[in-house]
Amino acid sequence: MDINAMNLFLSEGNIKRHLEHLREARLRYSILEKSIPEIKGRAPTELVRLNINRDVKDEAISQLWYIKAHECFFSSFTEQQTDNVNVLKHYSSKEKLLYDLYTEALERDHCFLFIYTDRNGTPRWIFSDKSDGSFIRYEPILAIDLYEHVYFLDYGFDKKHFLRNALSHLKLSSLDKEKK
Repeated sequence: MDINAMNLFLSEGNIKRHLEHLREARLRYSILEKSIPEIKGRAPTELVRLNINRDVKDEAISQLWYIKAHECFFSSFTEQQTDNVNVLKHYSSKEKLLYDLYTEALERDHCFLFIYTDRNGTPRWIFSDKSDGSFIRYEPILAIDLYEHVYFLDYGFDKKHFLRNALSHLKLSSLDKEKK
């Protein structure tokens, strides 16, 4: 996983701490898969339909949400930016999209901002935590972690500064992906 671009807005220690949490979550999920083989290799949409104990199912979905959300967050940043056809098609500019994301994200805490494209290729976003189930319905291609622990070590309570820095490095070229 390439995280070099995250060094542009998060400290190395902060990034390492988050990667360690992700590694631990993957380990917990691996143990869960070994104890309940029916969940192995299944997507969140498939986990919902499994006929297994509700508590086990909820734990599996929660762990998988955590893993997928963080993997998407880490893969959402790059040092290279490109103009984005879909953003320019649906917004007046990529700056307009970033401004809209910024103003919405300022109002939210304790969640992830997931960006996906709808059936028409239009960039959309949702704010999600583990409990709302939206991660099961949408396949995000970009994510920003808005939990306070992500930015507090580097920015203190200055969420605005964190958001400006993070959004300026968001890999908007991912929004050009064609829906299949």
